[in-house]
Amino acid sequence: MNLATRITILRMLLVPFFMGCLLYWTRERSYLRYAAASCFTFACLADAVDGILARHLNQKTRLGALMDPLADKALLIAAYLGLTLIPNLPDETRVPVWLTLVVISRDLLILAGVWLIYAAQKDFERGRIFWANARPPSKCCSSLFCCGASPPNRAESWRRRPE
Repeated sequence: MNLATRITILRMLLVPFFMGCLLYWTRERSYLRYAAASCFTFACLADAVDGILARHLNQKTRLGALMDPLADKALLIAAYLGLTLIPNLPDETRVPVWLTLVVISRDLLILAGVWLIYAAQKDFERGRIFWANARPPSKCCSSLFCCGASPPNRAESWRRRPE
């Protein structure tokens, strides 16, 4: 097992720690907010590093090609579900349900498309699906913004009704 694959496994192992920080985060335990943001940031940076290692040091493997997108999806889906559904989170960190549904639906549609292409071609290469890889950095940044760097009244402005 090469270094890039080990980093991907580490990213997958960070998901439960990230979720644990979100689950136990309250206003009284605000340090968990920064722990969750740090864990998420580290996982996003590790994603970039394992990709660079795999490409530039020629460490591409079938296991890494399978686990890398799974680690991406696990982290992002955990972040969106956690920031939407965990009841004890402060209101300013909440992500609207509609946004979580859009993100998860997008990932499910991409997965369905990949399976259709695989079934039609019988010879699938991950690099051919451009849109599956085009958005993870932006989703990482938006999730991190919700988790660690959100302004205090952001969530209320999404929910405010016009007077």
